[in-house]
Amino acid sequence: MPDQDSAVNYWQLRSSELAEECLTLLDDRSLTSAPELHRELNMISRSWSETFEMPTESFEEQARRAARIGALRKRTIELLVRIEKRPGA
Repeated sequence: MPDQDSAVNYWQLRSSELAEECLTLLDDRSLTSAPELHRELNMISRSWSETFEMPTESFEEQARRAARIGALRKRTIELLVRIEKRPGA
């Protein structure tokens, strides 16, 4: 996570970068004091993996994957902001 003097515009990150940020935070020992955040990070990380592996052969599959990526980006960014703003972060 960024230090106090920097700000990250998560919306500018690629989806793969957001997924990588989740994986990095899963290894962050400071989240052991926030099990609900750790659980949610784990769930979102699994969702990213599943989404990246979705088929994209047909237009319908591509549209379904794009919609899921959009929703997952929003959920991920909301979670990253919550983690960033928590006390002691």
